[in-house]
Amino acid sequence: MVINGTVANSIQAALLIDVDNFHDPDQLRAIHSQFGQIAGKGFTCHVHGDPKHLFKEELKPVWQELAARLLPFLPLNKNTTDAGLIVDALMLHFKQGTRRFGIASGDADFAPLSLQLRELGCEVTCFAKKSIAFEAMVSFYDRVVRFDVLSVKSEPAPPVAAPASVVDSNHSKPEQSSQVGMQLSTPSKISSETKGPAPTFVTQSAPPTQPSADEAAIARKILGAVGLWRPHTIKQLNQLGTPLRESGIKSGNAPLHQLFRKCPAFFTVLPLKGAPKQVRLERSL
Repeated sequence: MVINGTVANSIQAALLIDVDNFHDPDQLRAIHSQFGQIAGKGFTCHVHGDPKHLFKEELKPVWQELAARLLPFLPLNKNTTDAGLIVDALMLHFKQGTRRFGIASGDADFAPLSLQLRELGCEVTCFAKKSIAFEAMVSFYDRVVRFDVLSVKSEPAPPVAAPASVVDSNHSKPEQSSQVGMQLSTPSKISSETKGPAPTFVTQSAPPTQPSADEAAIARKILGAVGLWRPHTIKQLNQLGTPLRESGIKSGNAPLHQLFRKCPAFFTVLPLKGAPKQVRLERSL
């Protein structure tokens, strides 16, 4: 990639934190540690939000540890955190060539940003609390890291017995996290000296899959019958039956979702668990 007349030899990375959602020191350290396992060392960390959270006394040492740049929202009658974070992400991409992003917020407001960044060739990881994460979140990001907050006192955080399972959005079967180059464990910052919540992570990920010739042939027929369908967007299953039957691709009484499951490199049936209702196109032909 050429940026301002120079060639960028490595993927730039940035972690963007919505401090209005994440302002617990242990959560922030854990998110930073987990993103470091994905992006490596030397990534940018920008923190957006309300000054009452940004400039808490207890967070000062955290910002120093994370080498974070603090970006308070504008002093208006409306919270401008989300807009500021979105503008920041796009500027980082177009001005500095950043192509790997971590967004620490469970807000659905950032789903359009993630889709846009992915269409520009970026990789986007979302960090969210299970309590506020929206149901279809995994549809909009390359990787979703959700965590519960366990109540602990001065005891050590319990070790993770085995790597968390990774749900590939192209497959219904879970794989071990080591297969996507990410080992999930209790972050080293959370130790016996740490008081407070210890995050437990569950990751959903969408590693690339090479399609077979048969998959490509079926996907080509489906897309020809359905019409315009942009990658990473979702269609309702009940709207696809008629065009697929009229084109002769679908026949018989077999459930429609089985047709799409024949092409896991191209389509993901959603939700991953429960009754199938939607289909996401993962790539174009």
